[in-house]
Amino acid sequence: MSLDAGAWAVAASVLPIILYFGPAVTAAAIGMAAFIQFNSLSMVLLVAGTSLAIATVIGTFVTTWMTGRIARMNTAAVFVTLLFWTCLWGVWGMVLSCPITEIVKVVAENVEQLQPVAELLADQGVDCPPCL
Repeated sequence: MSLDAGAWAVAASVLPIILYFGPAVTAAAIGMAAFIQFNSLSMVLLVAGTSLAIATVIGTFVTTWMTGRIARMNTAAVFVTLLFWTCLWGVWGMVLSCPITEIVKVVAENVEQLQPVAELLADQGVDCPPCL
């Protein structure tokens, strides 16, 4: 049985965009493919565990660092908006929650009447110099 590596690469790069659930779905899908290909529970655990480990490192360090550095978003606000958009639109809400929230924050920063919204969505931490 041949598995298309390009399709798995696209799925493995797109699914983790869905916060919290994407890596689990990716690990489950890759685990099923590993079971089909190797017919071994140990290989399923190894492949799915490796997928979750990579997604955890990327989600914990890389994505958090990039989002905090570029968008200066409040972590609690991101989580609340994730819940809101997920309840409203389901899976598509999960995918679009961060971009929509970032757009709302940028617009609120540039519209004087929406400054309180921008302050609510902004990271409350100490601003670091741009060179860091």
